[in-house]
Amino acid sequence: MRSTGYPLGASLSFLSTLNLGGALGALGGAALADWYGIKPVTAALGESGRFSS
Repeated sequence: MRSTGYPLGASLSFLSTLNLGGALGALGGAALADWYGIKPVTAALGESGRFSS
């Protein structure tokens, strides 16, 4: 990102935020799958990902 003009601090902040979000999402998804079952959680998260962008 530095080669495209972004400062190093912004690059590291983006990277850490992205990794933290991925880790929390994985833990949250695993907790939901333990509670409700893997099939309904996978279907619900798959559908929510379809409409997120």
